[in-house]
Amino acid sequence: MAESTAQGARPVFSLAENAESEPVQVTWAGSYLALGARLARYVDSLDRKQLVVALSVPRRDYVAALVGAGWTLTRPAQGGAGDPLRIARELGSHAWCRALNASYVYVGELRELNETASPARMRYAGSHFQVNNFLRMAPSVALEGERRQQRPWPGSVVRYTGAIRDWEDRLVAPTQDLALVGIESRVRADLEAVLCRVGDEDGDRLDTLLMPWRRDAATWFSRIYSSARLEEAPHGYSAVVLDGQGAIKYVAEILSPIVVCVIDRSVADETQAENLVNMRLTEGTAVDVSELLGWRPPVGIEIMGFEVRL
Repeated sequence: MAESTAQGARPVFSLAENAESEPVQVTWAGSYLALGARLARYVDSLDRKQLVVALSVPRRDYVAALVGAGWTLTRPAQGGAGDPLRIARELGSHAWCRALNASYVYVGELRELNETASPARMRYAGSHFQVNNFLRMAPSVALEGERRQQRPWPGSVVRYTGAIRDWEDRLVAPTQDLALVGIESRVRADLEAVLCRVGDEDGDRLDTLLMPWRRDAATWFSRIYSSARLEEAPHGYSAVVLDGQGAIKYVAEILSPIVVCVIDRSVADETQAENLVNMRLTEGTAVDVSELLGWRPPVGIEIMGFEVRL
């Protein structure tokens, strides 16, 4: 692995451990966010190949979450979102859809659309609504129950990255193509952190940027898997981030086009790092990630990349 020697970067973001903590300006937050963004743009160019990126970091804190946030902020909405009345007409009764108003995101069954009323009304997600109270709507797969959650409000980072332009469409038609695997309690603790562009005051919790699946969630962008309870590698995702040695052991089983492995050097166990090197030598073709993506790692970070056939 080649270690970065880049110096003198000016902080673009500040990071606070949680909403009550004092933010600290950090250069590396923007670097990891940019890596996730560049991978999100690059993934569609992979043709039956998998790109594995291994990052060896002094400490794993926030790395997986920031790379994941860069991914989710860059991937476009899934498509299909539109004017609620038009979508309701097209879907018809008994279709499942996700809808957004000024306060909540809903997901549920559209049971009836009544256009004889003025304004038009619908029986949806277990209640009655005026259709014009909703801002956006999109088709959804059926879930095991109808749900409602508070609308996540975007802040500094969503504006900075441009994701604000289609934020409402992202909420009703999310691209749920990212998985994070690691010690779940640590990953969720990282998501309490607040990322903010330097000079702004309204930062975003990493939880808002990644919006991981929960049992009662009406919408989500990603899903977290516990490496301790994982019986098989997650499938069906465009990208998987393996956070730590306990997660990286599943790398050979993952068939996603993008795999990011976060190696924590504060843990005295080089087994998985050695396995990745062996995998590159025996199964992969080495690539220069910096040249491929135009991404320079922060100082002290070692990076290795290789491609394998899928």
